[in-house]
Amino acid sequence: MNKLTNAVADYIKGIDPKARIMERENGLEMMFNHDSFTWICIAYIDEIKNRLCFYTLFPVSTQVDKYLVIIELVTRANRGNIHGTFEFDFDNGNILYRSLCNAFDGEITEKMIHETIYGSLVFAETHIIPIVLVLEENLPPSVALQMLHERSKKPKKEKNKEEFSQIFQIKLS
Repeated sequence: MNKLTNAVADYIKGIDPKARIMERENGLEMMFNHDSFTWICIAYIDEIKNRLCFYTLFPVSTQVDKYLVIIELVTRANRGNIHGTFEFDFDNGNILYRSLCNAFDGEITEKMIHETIYGSLVFAETHIIPIVLVLEENLPPSVALQMLHERSKKPKKEKNKEEFSQIFQIKLS
């Protein structure tokens, strides 16, 4: 592994010492625990151009009949988002969140790695609720996102898988 690749792997190991990290041709594929979920993430790394593109794969998938509402949800969620962007994979129904770090002529620092990876995970974790509301409770995307915005105004409360499962009466894996 090269310098940037090692730094990304070390950061992930700092989040979860039991993380499974596999080298890919152009980066890393990782599975690790963060807060309430087990996340699968892919880091595309260009050591020469000092670029890091980090994808967080959501732990729920979309059935074909729900594609349109999820596309609306991710489009609405992307509006005004300056950290990254949601993407939707039409081939398998996966929802991903992508964040990017580009050092241009400089070097990617630990702080930049933190902002790219941690920011992606936090954004993904906060948006799991509207995604589940749309997929499982058939709420319109605009209503689900409005609920997220209203919830974000309240004091933070400890969240975990059991809480999500109780709220939505589904099992998240």
